[in-house]
Amino acid sequence: MKAAPSIRNRIIVLHLAAFIIMSAAIIMAAFLLLHTTVDRFEENVLRSHADTVSKYLFFDSDWKLSLPSELASDYHTGSGSFVLAVVTDKRRTLSSSFPEPMHLPVALNPSLDGAFSHQQIGKSVFYQLLQPKRIGEHIAWIFVGQNLSNPDVIVDDVLE
Repeated sequence: MKAAPSIRNRIIVLHLAAFIIMSAAIIMAAFLLLHTTVDRFEENVLRSHADTVSKYLFFDSDWKLSLPSELASDYHTGSGSFVLAVVTDKRRTLSSSFPEPMHLPVALNPSLDGAFSHQQIGKSVFYQLLQPKRIGEHIAWIFVGQNLSNPDVIVDDVLE
């Protein structure tokens, strides 16, 4: 006849099980919090870039973009992790530093204001923001993207 496990052994086993479950829950919660924080941080960075570009975009019988040289260098093709495209309501590209032609949404409409999306262009994946700028009845679209293929993207943003 086998003796029943002692109360002490049962308490130890239950405490170990509780410890393992709580550890797993804490790790999952930390992962989800970090993931959400990173997404929010990336979105704030892209909004900041789009707002800055918007200050240099104006309409005077036609859309014009006049970025200062230090700002334009941030979006230079192949340098850094940020890219920029500005497209008019007539689908004319004023400026683009995307490595290849980007895929515009079929219908550019103001309801897409602040729309974030992922897009693969070549071997790179971009997290991008589509933000319209309206002056009167004229609309231009600012696409600001960040190359997520570069592993240092978040570290660069934090340092900046």
